[in-house]
Formats: sequence, structure tokens, C-alpha cells
Amino acid sequence: MCEQLSSGSRRRALRIAVVDDEVSVRRFAVRILAAAGYEVVAFGASLEALDFLERSGQRVDLLLTDVVMPEMDGRELAERVHALIPAAAVLLMSGFDPQTAGASVAVADWPLLPKPFTPAQLTQAVARVLKRERL
Repeated sequence: MCEQLSSGSRRRALRIAVVDDEVSVRRFAVRILAAAGYEVVAFGASLEALDFLERSGQRVDLLLTDVVMPEMDGRELAERVHALIPAAAVLLMSGFDPQTAGASVAVADWPLLPKPFTPAQLTQAVARVLKRERL
């Protein structure tokens, strides 16, 4: 189910789609990002997020997604969302070290935020990715 939170700001808030099958991680990210002034939509599954974005036509400025997820991994989701919304930035997150976990968590060209992360690490990574800076 899609969850939406708004910053309540009068200026156009940047919209972030958060996708993670772990409820606690998803809620943590949503709470931090909404408090930082972003408009947030959250999903517990890749296919749910993709379906919502395809059907609604809503824009997102950034996709924040877990890499290892059921049905469709975050890397594939990132590629499909980027094809649908080319201007959207992508930030992957994972609790697995891509150097030791093998190809299943390869992140290609997308920046990676390691889990666990602090609120400051999340907001700083999001800001840098939105500015198209390297992490």
C-alpha cells in the first residue's frame, strides 16, 4: 500500500519514492525525509511502486530503494523507473557489502547508501544525489 507524507511547505517540495520491504527501515526513512521537507511516497514492494508510478503519472525527483527485494530487485526497479521518469535521480540502499555479497547486489551506475544509516547520513546522501554529486 502506498503511503504519502507531505512536508506541508508552500514551495514545491521535492518528491521521493521510498521502496523497502522492511517496514522499520521504510518508516524510518519516510519519517526522516518528511522532517527534512521532502514529500514522500512509500512502498513495501518494487512492483507496487512501479505500478503506482506508471498508473498515476506522478513525478518523483528521487527513487530511494533497497537493492535486495522480493519480486524485483532494486537495481531493476531503478532502471525501469529511470526509463519511465528520466529526470529522476536514484539512490540505492543495502545492508549487504557489494564487494563480498557477489553479483546479486551489484549496483551498476547508481550510488549506494549502506545500511544501517543515521538520519544525517540519509539526508546528506539524498541531498548529494539530488544535486547529482557523487557519494
